[in-house]
Amino acid sequence: MMDVRECDKRVLSDRYVRMVGSLLMQAPTNSTPEPKPEPTQTPQVNLDAPVRDPVSGSCDCPYDTDRRGRSCGKRSAYSRPGGRSPICYVRDLQAGGYAYRQ
Repeated sequence: MMDVRECDKRVLSDRYVRMVGSLLMQAPTNSTPEPKPEPTQTPQVNLDAPVRDPVSGSCDCPYDTDRRGRSCGKRSAYSRPGGRSPICYVRDLQAGGYAYRQ
């Protein structure tokens, strides 16, 4: 016959083995690594993009057209020194307001 102490030890060891076994079954395995999140990329901004669509009859920006339908180009207020300085391109804008263009 078994001693009572030996029987208690056997019962405790069986419980311990079951508990450890169940914990090992729940533990994640490192066989498949978790996918790394892709780094977020900031969109590239084209600074030479026009701010608005071309307007016919007004020569504020170089890409506008005059009354005859010709491109304003160097005749625009944007291209001439002094006077008005309209905002025509993205590079003329700044986060806090409008950039001063010389």
